[in-house]
Amino acid sequence: SGSGGQYAIGNDNLATAWTSASSNYNDLYSSNPATIGAWPLGTSKSFADWKTISSCDLNSVTIPASFTNIESDIHLTAISNCGIEGKGTPLAGIINDIDGDVRNILTPDLGADEFTAICEVQVNLKVFIQGFMISSSMMVACNNPINEPLHCDTVILKIAMAISPYTVLFADTSILQTNGNVEFSIPQAYSGNNYYLAIKHRNSIETWSANPQTITNGMLYDFTTAASKAFLSNQVNIAPGVFAIFSGDVDQDNSVDLSDLSDIETNSQLSTYGYLPFDITGDNKCESTDYSLVENNYNSGIMVKKP
Repeated sequence: SGSGGQYAIGNDNLATAWTSASSNYNDLYSSNPATIGAWPLGTSKSFADWKTISSCDLNSVTIPASFTNIESDIHLTAISNCGIEGKGTPLAGIINDIDGDVRNILTPDLGADEFTAICEVQVNLKVFIQGFMISSSMMVACNNPINEPLHCDTVILKIAMAISPYTVLFADTSILQTNGNVEFSIPQAYSGNNYYLAIKHRNSIETWSANPQTITNGMLYDFTTAASKAFLSNQVNIAPGVFAIFSGDVDQDNSVDLSDLSDIETNSQLSTYGYLPFDITGDNKCESTDYSLVENNYNSGIMVKKP
C-alpha cells in the first residue's frame, strides 16, 4: 500500500553484475503486474521484462500467496497455494523450514514455510449404465473381469459452465465400479463454484446433471435415485427407484440412431467379440441382445439432452 511504487525485487546498483544465479526460485508478486521489478530503482519492469533484463528468475513464478493471516500469521494456507508448492530448489544445509519442519529434499516449497497444498478436490458420482446391469444394484465387470472384477468400465466426467454457452471447462477420466460408484479428481480452483456435471461413456448417451452443482471436496452426486437427477429426466428406469443412463450411442454422435443399429447388426453377423463399443451388454461379444437394446432406444428417440 502507499502512494509510491511497490516492487517485489529491484537492482539499486547497476555497476554490480548479475548472473543467472543471483536470483531464482522465487515468488515475485505485485498487485500491479507492471511493477514486479525495478531495474534500476524507479524503472518499472513486468515479470517478463525483469527476467529478460536481469537474466535471472527463470524458475521463479509470479503468484499471489495466501497466508493464514497477512497481519499476524504468515504461514501458508493449504488452499490457494498450489502454484508455489514444490517450486523451490534444495539448498545445502537448509533441511528445515521456519517452524523446524523437514523440507522436501528434492522440491521444497517456495518461501520459509513448508506446507501441503490441497490442489484437487474429490468429486464422487454414482451412475448405472443401462446395458451393463446384471441386477438392480450391480453392473458387469467388462473392462478386465478376471483381474479387476470390481471395475465396470472407464467413464469421463465433464465440468461445464452453469450459464450459456455451457462450455465444458474440464474433464477427468476414471474407473466406474460395478456398484456404480466412481471418483474423480477436479482442480481445486473449481471448488465452491457451480457447474453442470456430465457423465460420458464409450457407448452410452452422455448425461448431464439436472441442475448446476456446487463443487465441494468429497461431494456425492447420485444419478441412480431418480430420473430427474439427469437433465430433463434423461434416464431409464431399470428397477423400482433405480435409474441408469441410456446405452446404445455406439458412434458417439449424441443419439441412438440407425448408424448405431447398422454397426451392431454388422458386427453381430461377424460374431465380433472383445472390448468393443458394439458390445452394449458388456459380455465382450456382439449379438442379438445388443441389437435388441439399441433398437428399443432408437424407437424411443433417445438422444443427449443438455442445457
